Amino acid sequence: MIHDHEAVELAIASLDFELTLDERTRMEAGLAACAECQAIAASHLEVQRLLERLPVHDASPLVRQRVLRASLVPPRTRQWQVLLVAAALFGLLLAGAIAAGAFRTDPLDPITDVPPASPPALGDVVSPEPSQDASASPPSSEGPGGGSVFGTPLGIDSIAQVVSGRLRIRSQPRVADDSAKYEPLLDVGARLMVLDGPVVADDYEWYHVTAWDPKDADRSWPVGWVARGDHDGTPWIDALPDVCPQGVPSITTVLSLAPVERVACFGDRELELRAYVAGSDEPYACDADPGCVVDGPTWLSLLGGTSAEVDAQSGRPSASALLLAVEPSGPVPDTTIPRGSMADLVGHFDHRAAADCRARDGLEAGRTTDEAARLECRARFVLTSVRADPAYPVAGAAGITVSDRLRVRSAPGLESRQYELLSKGTPVWVVAGPVIAADYEWFKVLVPGLEIEGAPRVGWVAESNHGHERWLANHAVQCPAEDGLTVGALRRLERQAGTHGGFACFADASLQFRGEVEVSCGESHPTWQVDPEWLGPNAFYTLSISNGTTVINAHMRPDLGVPETCGGGLEPGMRTIRAHFGDGDAEACTGPPPSGIAAGDAEALIAYWCRTALVVDAIEPMPGVIGP
Repeated sequence: MIHDHEAVELAIASLDFELTLDERTRMEAGLAACAECQAIAASHLEVQRLLERLPVHDASPLVRQRVLRASLVPPRTRQWQVLLVAAALFGLLLAGAIAAGAFRTDPLDPITDVPPASPPALGDVVSPEPSQDASASPPSSEGPGGGSVFGTPLGIDSIAQVVSGRLRIRSQPRVADDSAKYEPLLDVGARLMVLDGPVVADDYEWYHVTAWDPKDADRSWPVGWVARGDHDGTPWIDALPDVCPQGVPSITTVLSLAPVERVACFGDRELELRAYVAGSDEPYACDADPGCVVDGPTWLSLLGGTSAEVDAQSGRPSASALLLAVEPSGPVPDTTIPRGSMADLVGHFDHRAAADCRARDGLEAGRTTDEAARLECRARFVLTSVRADPAYPVAGAAGITVSDRLRVRSAPGLESRQYELLSKGTPVWVVAGPVIAADYEWFKVLVPGLEIEGAPRVGWVAESNHGHERWLANHAVQCPAEDGLTVGALRRLERQAGTHGGFACFADASLQFRGEVEVSCGESHPTWQVDPEWLGPNAFYTLSISNGTTVINAHMRPDLGVPETCGGGLEPGMRTIRAHFGDGDAEACTGPPPSGIAAGDAEALIAYWCRTALVVDAIEPMPGVIGP
């Protein structure tokens, strides 16, 4: 039994001849509605592919002349019937020519080798009988009772999804020369936020949208107009339910949404999010930056600035980062935002001031529109309250355990290797974090008082019991005053906070104190060495500075001028010493990882040793060597 559908006939004809736009539209609609038609068309396409693999020969001049004359006969009935007859005739002539040996081996004349045209994009074909009144519903898209065949109109700020590929975005809601055709075309699965519509023109229902692709965050489209579906009611875009997360939103669920989806899901509803706050508190000069495309209230439209993240290791800010904004006359002073720490942030999207945002003057065509500029401002999270915990650990600062039996692990998470347990009150140096894993907030720490094979332990600890009972805290070190600083005070500081106590208190400030000086000598060839050698933990020449009963160790620059001697002694006497922590050369400290220590842990150790070393700048008066 012959499957007598027009879509099949048109599909077979399209293999060798170009259809009109109306024929191709009917063919695509018919194939979409008939699975058997699709299978038949696919089988014919496979036969064509097999034929294309055969060697290419040219027909004799006589055969070519007869075939071309037959194909150019004007159609008298339905065009596709003539095309099918011509295709069949050409096949018979082709077979006869092969049997007669009438083909040559030279290539075809290039003028006859024309590739088939690509099908038009959805939304590029004008209805054969377009509506004259753009405000009236077209007869071809009306449903029962005169309403739209697509049902309920898509709501403003709702999310829709592309359900038919090759969908065109246009600059205007119509198919006309003044309606620019934007590229690239939208594929199935792309998402849209509805900004306006519907507008009926050319028998299409048009919606003003912004588009993105959840599978490819790097692709972008201009804001423009798309048609909801074909003239016969076949949908090209549909409402997308269940986009918004249910229950109380967290920073993780909010960041899983595209910026415009956050606006669509939450509007200006107040949210409370616990998040890591990153970014700079310096004002961002946007005037000369080519990336700046939005004008409007400066506090709302600035590019970059402070952002909220899931953790500090995520590589943000990025396109999905939650950008924070602080209203100048609002309840949150900008100076209270705890950058570099976790905080409870209360605020909302879709601030009313976003209505004043617009595209910057002088932008090249297509960079952005006023609608897109307003969307960027609407997606900023405007803070109304910030609750920060001053005891929360901070990367690059001193920390301390505030609970007993705190486990150290090789990596964040419960599946990593277990190390030692730390007792309450153990000083640590916080290297990095937080990282969210297994619902814990993890920090990488260095434990100066716990040495493994001659090096302090480096590992990961959880900050608290899921945000309730705290296990690790920021260490508020009791720092001595810089004026009147003594060797004894520096030694007590080291006992209280570990070897990083001086750096935690004074950073790289110039310090002055008094003491007796001796040269200490280490191993000539240590098993592990840091470059520069004089600043590393195994420096050969170091200084012992004492006040008679207490001794501290310090490093000396090669150009300090202290006699380098291990066998003799230095002239006794109290001397004035000028020194500092956080030496400038610490940034360049490098070295191979010691045996059994991971490269990342070794990097943390080297940075810690070089930054926390006490470096002597001057000794007055300079001591001399006693004896030969």
